[in-house]
Amino acid sequence: MIDAEAQTPTATSKLIGPFPTYRGFTNGLKIPFLEVLSADAKQTVAGTGFIGKKYPVIIALHGIGERTVSYGSIGAVSTGDLNRLYTTSLPSLVRYTNSILYNKRFAAPGRTDSTSFCYIFPQCYEGYPWFYPGYGKYILDYIYENQDIYDTSRIYLAGLSFGGGGVAIFLQDPEIRSKIAAAIANCLGYHFVSGLARDYKGVADWGGFLMLCHSTSDSATIKNPITREGSYLSDQFSDSIMKYKGITILQYKRYTNRTHNGTWDPAYNPNNANTNFPMSNGQNTNFMLNFHSQFLMFSTKGRRKVVP
Repeated sequence: MIDAEAQTPTATSKLIGPFPTYRGFTNGLKIPFLEVLSADAKQTVAGTGFIGKKYPVIIALHGIGERTVSYGSIGAVSTGDLNRLYTTSLPSLVRYTNSILYNKRFAAPGRTDSTSFCYIFPQCYEGYPWFYPGYGKYILDYIYENQDIYDTSRIYLAGLSFGGGGVAIFLQDPEIRSKIAAAIANCLGYHFVSGLARDYKGVADWGGFLMLCHSTSDSATIKNPITREGSYLSDQFSDSIMKYKGITILQYKRYTNRTHNGTWDPAYNPNNANTNFPMSNGQNTNFMLNFHSQFLMFSTKGRRKVVP
């Protein structure tokens, strides 16, 4: 028997826009998303506890299978397809009040103070994918409009596969990356698109933390035409950044024996004890807390850490 109280949903469905054109982002497009405030944050909003506290937020971009496909036109966009997002790992881990990551508190390494995270899960339109950095710009605008609850110095970006490519595109936009403290991209599906200028040097000089994860045995992403390795696009993106020897801290987990989903599914689960995964046991979130967007300057010059 399922405990009805324990299965209480955590997310609020929202729709923002319409927005003006931004770097190819079509005029009038709206953005549907799920917003998950932690239980602590909800007390702050209600004025019943944690008064004045602000919370870090993770913007997570879904894969290609979770795009909204039911809308016949831009004007018909609604929040009706957002339940599709729960098929991906991170939204599923905060879906209910008893979910494994919901209201879980983390502290930056070496510190004793802890905080819970909030999450925003936007959904892209089938005809307007993450290729358009307007998604990132306007979600960030929303976060900044709600600074009473969100700590704008601790905005983090995550994405998997199709959404991992979105992370790469968003970070190449100077307006977006200036507001992002750290980012994680799993199994990149692309890192450039036609019509948008590439800015790998800007990513190298950004000064935040970027983690890439991919496996050479990935069969779902484009393969190296010579070696046939499935990590080809993440390899390219990493090399394109590192050649500039900037101040961004880049860590690349390049596996040899993981599947496409097998690279990210266990990574977000804090109960996973396999230390081969860079984000296991909550490391994806508590390590991020070391990074604040106001302090995007580090002494590490072009260091690429590759973990086999």
